Amino acid sequence: MKNLKFLLVLIVVLFLSISCGGKKEVKPQPPEAKRAEEGLKVIEKIKEYYISKDLKKIKALTTPKGYLAFIGDIKEFESATLVFTPRWVDIERDEMTLYIDWSGTWIVKGKEYKREGLAAFRLIGNPPLLEEILRANPFAEPM
Repeated sequence: MKNLKFLLVLIVVLFLSISCGGKKEVKPQPPEAKRAEEGLKVIEKIKEYYISKDLKKIKALTTPKGYLAFIGDIKEFESATLVFTPRWVDIERDEMTLYIDWSGTWIVKGKEYKREGLAAFRLIGNPPLLEEILRANPFAEPM
């Protein structure tokens, strides 16, 4: 009886190991996905530099037009936190638009402000640089 149970368990383990084994084919990443990842990294870096108020580093990640628009929109704050959640990416030739849900908290003169929205970041070139922010600009908050 013990041998029968042992044999049954051994057969089940053997079938499970065979069914779970084998290599799955890894599909190569399409070029559009790689570009979208690069664009998301740029936006995350801009967010990081915005929070630390490092405008020189932001300038390196934007076009001249994008930088002027960026610094024209930002408001003074003591501290800020931003959370970005990517939603959609449109890519056409050397241009992409990243749609990102965001929520943020700003401290201005000791008062806390909470905001959220959906921003559309337009990036151009390779490597991608921020050209403009369409829709709800998280860097123009708090209003």
